[in-house]
Amino acid sequence: MHTKSGNPLQDAQGISVPAQGRRLPLWQEIALALLLKLALLIGIKLMFFSHPVSKHDAAARLNTVIAGEGAMPASPSHSATPHKPESK
Repeated sequence: MHTKSGNPLQDAQGISVPAQGRRLPLWQEIALALLLKLALLIGIKLMFFSHPVSKHDAAARLNTVIAGEGAMPASPSHSATPHKPESK
């Protein structure tokens, strides 16, 4: 089924047509779609949701606000690196 151009992957208007048999099997398409969705969900979770606040930290901040002992800190009280107490 060759066309004028001699390329079996083009129709009469010169538009590329995918060859039969070049498509992935259904199970591979489904697996690829699921992996893509999983990657997107993990990316969304990492970008938009913070780490959970411990009950102790939340209670301490709430007590501070209720007692009126200053404003809330702009950033969470915990950081990526744990605070190490100074040794004497």
